[in-house]
Amino acid sequence: MSRAVGLALLLDFAVVARGAHDLWAATAACLGVLVLALAAVGGSWRRGAGLSFPLAPYLGAGLAAAFLSFLGSVNPGESFVRWLDLACAALYFWTAFQTLQGSREREVFLACVAPVLAVELGASLYHRLEETFRFPDWRYAWRQWTDRQEVGTLVNANAAATFLIAWPALLLDRAKRSRARERAFWSAVLAADLLALGLAGSAWAWCCLLASVPWLRGPRRWRLGPVVWALILAALAGVLALKALLASREVFGGTIGSRLAWWAAGWDMFESRPWLGVGVGAYPSAYLAHHQEHGLIRHSRFAHSLPLGTLAQTGLVGLGALLALAWAFVARLRAGGERLREAWPFILGLGIILLHLLLNPGFEYLANLLAFAALAALALPPERVHRRAGPFAFAVAAGLALCALPYIVAPWLSSRRSVEGERALAQDRWAEAEAHFAAASAMDGRSSEARRGRARALFARYRATGDDSALEDALSVQRQATRLDRLNGEVWGELGEYLAAAGDRPGTIEALERAVKLRSLDRRFAVLLRALKERDAPVPFDQARPEL
Repeated sequence: MSRAVGLALLLDFAVVARGAHDLWAATAACLGVLVLALAAVGGSWRRGAGLSFPLAPYLGAGLAAAFLSFLGSVNPGESFVRWLDLACAALYFWTAFQTLQGSREREVFLACVAPVLAVELGASLYHRLEETFRFPDWRYAWRQWTDRQEVGTLVNANAAATFLIAWPALLLDRAKRSRARERAFWSAVLAADLLALGLAGSAWAWCCLLASVPWLRGPRRWRLGPVVWALILAALAGVLALKALLASREVFGGTIGSRLAWWAAGWDMFESRPWLGVGVGAYPSAYLAHHQEHGLIRHSRFAHSLPLGTLAQTGLVGLGALLALAWAFVARLRAGGERLREAWPFILGLGIILLHLLLNPGFEYLANLLAFAALAALALPPERVHRRAGPFAFAVAAGLALCALPYIVAPWLSSRRSVEGERALAQDRWAEAEAHFAAASAMDGRSSEARRGRARALFARYRATGDDSALEDALSVQRQATRLDRLNGEVWGELGEYLAAAGDRPGTIEALERAVKLRSLDRRFAVLLRALKERDAPVPFDQARPEL
């Protein structure tokens, strides 16, 4: 029972902590999952209960595919953090499966998760009312009420919609099956969830939710009614998408095309690296380099499509592992017999999430990954083969957890030292800043940001004191940063600045050309490159994209 409460509170924490998108929250969530998993193994040892490992080969294959993608990533630091999120979600799924097999545990888990839906509604209303009273102009107030960016405690509307859309079918089923007092509770939670989803302003989320209506009664064979419903809702989705297109072109000057640009960039990443992609979680690092020549450059951290994002970041290997996992999951559900109808609300929630993620991001936030993992664990039938954990198994699990601990906390500790370094650098304390960035680099050898910060500190010391050794060190450290984030034009542009200070004109031009070709958003690099070429003989400059 206590583990069920712990699993629910951990999910609540991840949601309230902005979707666990920040490093500190993701690190805390990973540590919490690790503790709960150890508790599950320890409970099996003490009580003699069996342990089962559902879908273990397929989960292992998925994590292995993501890890292979990380090994060849264009930004190993971002890819490793993302791989930790995936491993955390897989471990959460296993722990939830061990814990939530009984009906009592399920009820406790859902009852502890339900309040966070009301919290999301309250936070959304707070954001809207705050802006309304701050700016009494009714037109501006209406714009704030329909704004889709500031929603609840999550980072943005897409993250909120992905989380909120998973629960209506489940809450409706609980309300129908419960007694009068419990029915009032579940009905109130359902109303809060739907109101919060309405404030998210996602037309596609509502289309996905409405598409699930014909299947609320349970699994059924394909009939004419559901097909007609699907066609009607598809037409509604097309009309809403067209209206959004026209409105966005009128208000924002055509930036609705940015979503198509995000998809095109993702496809270009897949074409450049078809087998393993640019690296799991490395889409934002590769986006500008793969952005198409035409149209407005509007940066995005996500591909806004689960299949396309998987292809772009993990290639055919990652997509194949994901499809194999989905196939194995469906096969397990079909083998469950009568359990399928009992688990149908959970299955429907999973299907709605996947449908929503065809056009929107969501799994990029750890909170949504954990929610999906919990629903998957609740949907699966019990395993027939159980293995009792003994003291040796618990000792091995504890040892593995201790070995994993440094890898889990290293990115967060490194980022904290980098923040301290930035603060010291802003106050011209170069030695202190360099020490902070050097410590950050030592803690996380995959971090390009720590090396960029250290190079900036060394270069600032060179400009203030004229110490040539500081400039040489800055060049060495910055070259390391380019190897760790090789499609980032900002990194190459900064290297060009340092080479210019060292008097290396050919190297400066080469680095700045690379920065411009990678579409660095910092215009200083293009200006410096133009100035270098105007002062001397013309240098061949190909505007085509670099070899990636």
